[in-house]
Amino acid sequence: MEEKKARKRALLDLLHTRGFPDSWLPLFWKNLSKIERSYGSMEDGEIIIMQNRSIGAYKKFRREHKEMVHNYFAEEEQAIEDVLDDLMYPLTYTNVHDNGYLGDNYYIYFDTGCDGYNHLSFSMLSMQWVISCVVLGKLLRDFRDKVYQLMDIQLEFGLIS
Repeated sequence: MEEKKARKRALLDLLHTRGFPDSWLPLFWKNLSKIERSYGSMEDGEIIIMQNRSIGAYKKFRREHKEMVHNYFAEEEQAIEDVLDDLMYPLTYTNVHDNGYLGDNYYIYFDTGCDGYNHLSFSMLSMQWVISCVVLGKLLRDFRDKVYQLMDIQLEFGLIS
């Protein structure tokens, strides 16, 4: 238990010296074993964690309004989910990797660098992943606009107050 507290204190110190807000602590804590494995196996490298609040907001809306999404936005939902599946692996080859939802954010965690045998770098960035990011942004904006439009119509006709 004492070792766990010491690791958490060291992680907090690292986050603060690197300028990360405390809100990132759960993300780092959830991935601490992966972070330690990355640093333990890489000779030179970086750990990359990307977060996206729009994807989290979409998932939350979808969860809270299942019936509306199913009835009015089934095609949009399917398109977004298909593209989300493409976003899990940014590099054509990955070593340590994780993705999921934490709070309001969707995140992807991966590392780059050399583990003594393999060298991972952003030169291995999948162009399909880059294209999927652009497409997803447009799909999420389109979904949001259609939801607002539906809400305006329902308000106009007194279907919701």
